[in-house]
Amino acid sequence: MRTPPKFFWLTNHLGSIILGGMTKTIPAKPTRADGAIKRVQAEFMVASFDRMKSAKAVYDMQDSATRDAIDRMQALLIRIARTRMWVAVENKKGKSERVICDLPHDAIWNNALYMAVQMLKDLSYMDIRVANFNWPVDLCMECGTEIKPIRKKGRA
Repeated sequence: MRTPPKFFWLTNHLGSIILGGMTKTIPAKPTRADGAIKRVQAEFMVASFDRMKSAKAVYDMQDSATRDAIDRMQALLIRIARTRMWVAVENKKGKSERVICDLPHDAIWNNALYMAVQMLKDLSYMDIRVANFNWPVDLCMECGTEIKPIRKKGRA
């Protein structure tokens, strides 16, 4: 929707101001697709934030050379990432239509960090060393769940 200028005036052929005033932008009427798009974007943001939390914990453990490698991988992933996604929306007849919408930039950043850390994890799992990447000892490399140390039963 094109927004008109905030202040306008009309002039006659001599250049004298005939009419001046402020304009208002009329908001577009919300559609069914708007609600579905906002819901899908919110779900996507929550999922990407959860991924980012786990990746950020691993990122903070690394030294500066490894962080630089992760940052470069993340920048490349952001550059090649899609910034739009398809959302299925039901129309008035009950059939689903596909609507395209923008992805939040924070979600793209979060997912790129997660993917960079996961790539380095997979490479280290295959004994390929990139910088000084170290996976946390208390996390499983395959699924990422926390490993609790085994308590030895002592005599009372």
